[in-house]
Amino acid sequence: MWSVVGQLCSISNQSCWYVDLKACISRLPEAGYVTKVTKWPARLYDPPDKLQSIQIDAYLSRKELFKAEFNYWNETIASNACVLHWKNFKLRNVLDMRAGYGGFAAALLENNLDCWVMNVVPVSGPNTLPVIYDHGLLGVMHDWYSYAMYYVVMF
Repeated sequence: MWSVVGQLCSISNQSCWYVDLKACISRLPEAGYVTKVTKWPARLYDPPDKLQSIQIDAYLSRKELFKAEFNYWNETIASNACVLHWKNFKLRNVLDMRAGYGGFAAALLENNLDCWVMNVVPVSGPNTLPVIYDHGLLGVMHDWYSYAMYYVVMF
């Protein structure tokens, strides 16, 4: 059948910005995070195990921050969706430019605002993409400093 064998990426380098692309396969987490992913859509509300691997300076636990972010966006969207008649707009594509743990996307779904959300994690902050991916959401890292240049070039 297939005779191609790929090389595994090194564990030591977790950089994702300003590094050369390498032809390698990402390793599975050693702690067994892959087997503990909850089914969709329940996984949007359960803090994943990968949450503990995020490097942040915080007094609160990561699980409390995870739940607080969702609760904040859920209350904000629920209160504004009725007042601004968001359901009449038929949102299709939304860009969350400071995604955090993906709470905004989860809150949109919770409030029955069906749309695609691209979660963007700033390079200057903690890499929360593993948590976003465990939600079953889409996400990328981006350097928003360069975004200003795109704006100037485009317009």
